[in-house]
This record gives sequence, structure tokens and C-alpha cells, in this order.
Amino acid sequence: MIKIIFYLLVLALLIYSGIQFAVPFYHYEAFKSDLSATVRVSVNTPPEEFRDQVINLADQYKIPLKMRNISFSKNGRYVVKASWEETVNIFDMYKRTFNFYVDTSNGG
Repeated sequence: MIKIIFYLLVLALLIYSGIQFAVPFYHYEAFKSDLSATVRVSVNTPPEEFRDQVINLADQYKIPLKMRNISFSKNGRYVVKASWEETVNIFDMYKRTFNFYVDTSNGG
């Protein structure tokens, strides 16, 4: 009986850790996809409004983007380059920081 409880606890820890590591990558992929779509449909959007759309999109995915980590340019269409880092913390025993970068200049 103790073995079963031990194995269940190990399994629960593995599942929890896997979810903790998967969430930042899901946020990255979802943000990247939605940002590309936003860039495609925002050709005639004023720059201030477009900037707000990007920040709101980052907030939606709980991405810790700051304005200093985002660069905007417009050459026919908007180009956004953004970088951020997220740290995964597993019970204060293991920490890992991931760096993410998005560049819409080549379509994604």
C-alpha cells in the first residue's frame, strides 16, 4: 500500500511539473499566432491603438511584456519584435528561466 501511495505521489509530481513547464510554451505559441493575425488585420490601425492591442494581447496570455522589450515599426504593415523571459519554479527546489522572442517581420 505504501508503494502505491509513493508511486501516485511521484506521478502527481511529474504531471504537475510537466504542466508548469508547458504553460510558458503554450503562452508563447498562442501569443505568436495571435500577434501574427493582429499584424495582418491592423494595416490601417493608428499606431497608439495597435500598441494597445499588442499589450492587451500579452496581458491576455499573462506574458510579462514591458514596453522596453517591444519594438514597433511600420513599412507597409506593422512589424513587432518582442522578447521576454519566464521562470518556472517547482516548489522552490528547481527554477528554470526561459527566454522567448517573437518577430513578425517574416510572417511569424
